Amino acid sequence: MNSKPKQILLFGDSITEYYNQQEFLPEYINLINLGRAGDTVSMAIHRVNQLQAFTIEKLFVLLGINDLAEGDSPKVIVGHYRKLLEAIHAITKAPLYIQSVLPANRLSYADAQSPQLINSQVAEINLGLHQLAASNGHTFIDLYPHFNENSLLNPALTHDGLHLNKEGYLKYTELIQPYLPA
Repeated sequence: MNSKPKQILLFGDSITEYYNQQEFLPEYINLINLGRAGDTVSMAIHRVNQLQAFTIEKLFVLLGINDLAEGDSPKVIVGHYRKLLEAIHAITKAPLYIQSVLPANRLSYADAQSPQLINSQVAEINLGLHQLAASNGHTFIDLYPHFNENSLLNPALTHDGLHLNKEGYLKYTELIQPYLPA
């Protein structure tokens, strides 16, 4: 029997990396943040082996916005997600929570795309992620409507139109907490 304590992992990009779980969820000492700024879904596939170092109780994944910044289409991003899930399944059978991509007001500091175009693509990605989660028996956590205001990332929840501020992370905590152990 494996007596190693189980961990809850947050696996994602800068939105995950910048989440201070010790501040927002201090009672979860087994909550490990594996976010990496700039990560795309395909980049995450290449670092999925780091999951082998853990005895995973639950795994939360939040990725996709950087793929749009790299020019990938929603269809390509969902295809990469499918490969990511296959790679994760080769390592763990722990419950998987796929979180929707958040709305964004820009993709980079030099971005000239309209937020409406960005968020129509985000909506397409999220539809694909929802279908992918459902067809693989995973839980889909739809964060998008809680951060959306008039097809933009709610300005009260961001400091730069892409990343969350403290209020944004408080909202995020409120949304994932029901999926954490009591």
